[in-house]
Amino acid sequence: MSRSRKKPRNGKSKRQLEALAQGRKSRRTPRTQFTAPALVSRQNLTIHELQKNLIHYKKQFEAYKSRYYNERKRNARLTKANEQMKARQKLVQIEATRLRGMLERGESKARKVEQEMRSQIARLWERIVGLEASRKELVRDRTVIRKRTQRLLSAKRALERRVSALKKVKPAHTYRLMRKGVYTRQARSLARYLAATGMAEEKIGKALNEVSAMLGVKLDHTMSKRTVQRCILEGGIAADLQLAYEMAKVSKLCFSSDSTSHRHIEYESRQIAMQVIDYSNPDADPTWQMRSLGVGTSVDHSSETQVAGLRKRLEELAALFNDSPLSKRTGIRFYPDDFAYKLIGTSGDHAADQKKSHRALEEWKKSVVYQRLGEEALFSSNNLQVVALLLGLKAQQIQLVGGQEAWDRLTEDEKAAAHSVVVREVGKQVFENLPQDDQNRLSRFIRTGCCMHKDLNCFKGGDKRMQEMWGSKCRTPPVLLANKENAGVIAGVRDGEALNADQTRALEASKRGGSKAAELGGMICNNKDTKKGQQDSYKFWMNLHNGYDVPYPDVSNTRYGSHGEAAATILMHRDAFILFMQHVHDSKERPGHTNVEKNFTSALTDIPTLTELAVLAVYHVAVSRPFMSYVRRHPNILDLEDFFKQKTDLLDRVIGQPTLWTTPGAAHRDIFVDGGKPDERAIEVFKAIHDLAPKLPDLDDAVIAFASGARDTFVERFSDEFKSGNGIDSLTADERKELFFPSTNDANEGALGAWRLAQRRRVSETLHKFNSSKQALSNGTEDFIIHILTEEEDHQHLRRSARDRDESKLQDAIKRAQIEANNAKVAINRAKEAKREANRKKREMELSETARNLVLDDAEIAGLSVDAINMQLNFHRDAEKDLDIPKEDRVPAKSKMGSQKVRIEQLKKAVARYKARSGEPEAALVAGPSSFSGFDDNYEDDYFDDHS
Repeated sequence: MSRSRKKPRNGKSKRQLEALAQGRKSRRTPRTQFTAPALVSRQNLTIHELQKNLIHYKKQFEAYKSRYYNERKRNARLTKANEQMKARQKLVQIEATRLRGMLERGESKARKVEQEMRSQIARLWERIVGLEASRKELVRDRTVIRKRTQRLLSAKRALERRVSALKKVKPAHTYRLMRKGVYTRQARSLARYLAATGMAEEKIGKALNEVSAMLGVKLDHTMSKRTVQRCILEGGIAADLQLAYEMAKVSKLCFSSDSTSHRHIEYESRQIAMQVIDYSNPDADPTWQMRSLGVGTSVDHSSETQVAGLRKRLEELAALFNDSPLSKRTGIRFYPDDFAYKLIGTSGDHAADQKKSHRALEEWKKSVVYQRLGEEALFSSNNLQVVALLLGLKAQQIQLVGGQEAWDRLTEDEKAAAHSVVVREVGKQVFENLPQDDQNRLSRFIRTGCCMHKDLNCFKGGDKRMQEMWGSKCRTPPVLLANKENAGVIAGVRDGEALNADQTRALEASKRGGSKAAELGGMICNNKDTKKGQQDSYKFWMNLHNGYDVPYPDVSNTRYGSHGEAAATILMHRDAFILFMQHVHDSKERPGHTNVEKNFTSALTDIPTLTELAVLAVYHVAVSRPFMSYVRRHPNILDLEDFFKQKTDLLDRVIGQPTLWTTPGAAHRDIFVDGGKPDERAIEVFKAIHDLAPKLPDLDDAVIAFASGARDTFVERFSDEFKSGNGIDSLTADERKELFFPSTNDANEGALGAWRLAQRRRVSETLHKFNSSKQALSNGTEDFIIHILTEEEDHQHLRRSARDRDESKLQDAIKRAQIEANNAKVAINRAKEAKREANRKKREMELSETARNLVLDDAEIAGLSVDAINMQLNFHRDAEKDLDIPKEDRVPAKSKMGSQKVRIEQLKKAVARYKARSGEPEAALVAGPSSFSGFDDNYEDDYFDDHS
């Protein structure tokens, strides 16, 4: 900006003042002093000066004007900058307020973290102290082991020197695996042992050569794969002989079984509990042991098929044993009826087919008892008494079959069966005349259930009652965890709008709650399909975050107790799971969650869902785990009556005082079902639940509901063994000590699981070869072979029977039986379908005829026969089924109309509705056949119940 000139006080420049002064002087000069030219020249000069001044003033004016506008623009910029400064100052004030709030929250969180860290430091310090003590103990053990190792190394060096010396003196020894062209007993036993450990059959011979070469021994033969397979089958034959031998010698048996499907084929495992001796210590008292009958197939899951399969298996054992040198040498015989006579009861799960099989076996035992009592009575009576008794009974049998001519036409087997009926009738009379104590002893047949299934069903019953609690108490239920398809349908639901059919179906099909959340966690963290879920990503992240592994329970495979264990895992590491799900969300190429991940993340922060998880976890550690631990320490369920009552008492206490589980301070005997001291896992779970309890307002109600459901399920359905009238209540204390019923069905469950695993490892392995190896291993057959099958003829029989079994193509027989059963089922279903089709066509014709002869007059209706009334009702029922008619106004089922009067009244009402729809009776008659809409399976029974 240019420097401004200093102006006089009046605001005019020096030049302007001089011009004005000259002008005034010229005006004071008299006009006469100037000549005309001079005056004109003076005037011109003055005008010129004025013009110059005017130009100067204009320039000055423009300068002032430019300066004015510049100043005004500057003022506008300053004003705008001032407003912006005020706005920024306001934002700064808001940000300062927010930062002060964050700082306060951060300080609060820091205090909490500091407290938690202090507690963790205290726990870590305790752990350090314990580890230090363990370290000292390990150092001491290491010193002992080092010294022991030094002694062993010295002994090894001495042995090596001795072996070296022997090698120098004597050449390598050749061990003979075969004697007279047959592998020795020891070689065959070793092959069976190696095969049972999982070694491939074709590698056993080479493995024996390698081991013997290392020991400086040379084998004369290399065992082939075929020989190893025959050795395994020989072990199965020996196991069958052992079963028949032991069942023939014992006085009491308990049978248990279980079944499952694998690749659409039903498999059944059978076990027997009986008192047997330890063959390696024959002087010891017999003890109750479980003996496997092997895994077999069944063409269906019915109880009749299961019992028939058992009898067939026993017949195979009897035929094999009674033909063996052992039976002939000892004089011991075994028959399937021996099994039934000695059977004191069954054990298994609580399925309906198992209970029905129990009743069938009880009837079998009863018939065998009557048969043997009848035979004993007849053999002990004199001939006259026998003839007098049998004549009357046989006459009754002849009369039942239709007379003497019909009796003569019977086959020998049919006559023998009829004779057995006569003998059993004699035995029944003998049984009824026995003292009551003897009757009870002979007819005793007890059924017990698997304790694992008991607690599993209690868990399910408690979970169901807890889910019902939210609605019954009008509480906010857990968040809905719908699958992807249903979630899309439910997303379209609007408040206040009526639900359509798809939305209703989606809501009803969708699940919620703690058990569903645990299942979703298993799908993400430990999916049974190794190509789905996070799998090792979860394991690695948890190890890095926590410093140790946090294995997620195998919920995806529904292992026992997995849902309760998963709930405990989620509660103990909930913060870690939340962070892990955020990591999963952000680690994808396009960050986001799948529907399963979204549901699981929602469940981790949903209060009602966390409430259910807490209840599942607390029941698992307080009841399920100690319950099963106690049961496994007491294998005889007859010893568990007091413990069952103890469980019921605990649940009653929790129902009356749920704070025993939800708040700290209660005694161990009031928390845990066994009253014992909890392990570290249980302590950590309870601590997590107690820390979370203040945020769960419905926790006590949920505990009460769950405990009530578990208690009712246990008392009403799964503890009936000790109820009055079930057999155990009548046993004396000595009898309870003498009898044995397994407390779990682990033996059968394990056998079926072993078969499934074996099929994964060796797909082509046959069932009879698996049974041979499994039975011999679980039944201790090698000791039986060593101490009982001592003669050469016994081993010749084993080899011969193994060859026969190997050549019998048992696997093909199993396949044929399954195909034949499937074909028979197909034939039955096709026959049923053909019958339904015939009934459908018949009904179409009847309704079409009825439509052409429709009766619409009340007087004519009153004169109709019963069949005609039924046909008229059938027509109207069918015509109204697709119409919008209230249910109470429709034609009811014929089973709801007892008398003819009621049917006539219903027909008149239906005719009135028909007339109201059609308008004219004549039009109805013409349109009648076209109104027929075809056959409806839902009314099949109603249409034909009077003609069946």
